[in-house]
Amino acid sequence: MYSNAHPRDYPACSGCSLCRLVCPMWRSQRDPRYSAEGIAKARQSGAALADLAPALDACTLCGACDPVCPENIDLSAMIMDLRRELPPHPELVALQVGYLQAAESAAPAEAGALLLPGAALRADPALLEKVTALLGICAAQDDGADIAVALEIGGEIAPQRLRRFLDGIEGRSLVVGDGLLLANCGAGCPPRGCRAWARRWATSTPSGAVSPAPTFT
Repeated sequence: MYSNAHPRDYPACSGCSLCRLVCPMWRSQRDPRYSAEGIAKARQSGAALADLAPALDACTLCGACDPVCPENIDLSAMIMDLRRELPPHPELVALQVGYLQAAESAAPAEAGALLLPGAALRADPALLEKVTALLGICAAQDDGADIAVALEIGGEIAPQRLRRFLDGIEGRSLVVGDGLLLANCGAGCPPRGCRAWARRWATSTPSGAVSPAPTFT
């Protein structure tokens, strides 16, 4: 039996295909295996995680499937939970470590609204300069890029790292460049709201990791 205390997972999938209709992965592949429904039904049938790895990797975690599911399955969380059980990609782990090292040496952000540019925008300094000038705000040196990668691959996020990131953005108006951070942090974090989000997110796993965040509201 499922309840509000135990979020519904892939066993509850009825195969209605509503999630497939909004899935960019399905639209690109035109293969039913490449959809939240396909992954859920495959797991119901006992498919090995290794067989689902291509579809799990292809998911963009855009979240379009979550609100349309009539069974109220947290499909994005399902994908991230399954990714966590797969062996991590060495190149993505190295990327996360590099971003974390950069964040640890970042200077505190100036007062006022902040841009969290994300890795893609930060990789183009000229474009980043134009964006900050257009918005009239500064870019945070610690933009949570390592946290975004960890969310993408189901990797570990140390509680102290999460607290430091949240301390840097608490009470700020934010412009968020990375879709994963936008989905999990929201467009702005009021002082108490940001802490509430942190409390919901910072549920330690046995390995010391932090479980993925629910959507901030």
